[in-house]
Amino acid sequence: MGLGKLERKSTENFKARYIVTKDGKRVKVEDPTTLYVDEAWCGKGDWTKSYDFRARGNVNIMKNRTTSISVVLKEEKTRIRLHEEREEKLKNKKVWVQLPNRPVTAQRQSHGNSNGQGEAFCDSSRNCRGSTFKLQINSAEKLSQSIICSLCP
Repeated sequence: MGLGKLERKSTENFKARYIVTKDGKRVKVEDPTTLYVDEAWCGKGDWTKSYDFRARGNVNIMKNRTTSISVVLKEEKTRIRLHEEREEKLKNKKVWVQLPNRPVTAQRQSHGNSNGQGEAFCDSSRNCRGSTFKLQINSAEKLSQSIICSLCP
């Protein structure tokens, strides 16, 4: 595992393939058991003291700093699995629709208050001159019907 090619049936049937890493690079994978460096970083290490003896009895204390390097190694199987998961996620993603086809909700036909009251106009062509009056709105079906005020004969 990770130490070169092994004489196994699982690696004998593996065909070399190209995959795309998460940063967009194309990589050819020939053996899924080889190792690659997934992450590497430097950090602060321990530090020790040393003394610098100077003239007239002066002593300087010097810090001897060290650093550490950390590396995360992974197998190519992991890189292949991550590539397949990204491809599957893209394949299952829904197509973005700019204006979805759905019923319009929260639409009111009057410019009244939010408590269901508003003004309505008389629909008759008689002498009431299209008078306005207060109307209690119970449903949208009542507003779709023609409204005739009590002033019209």
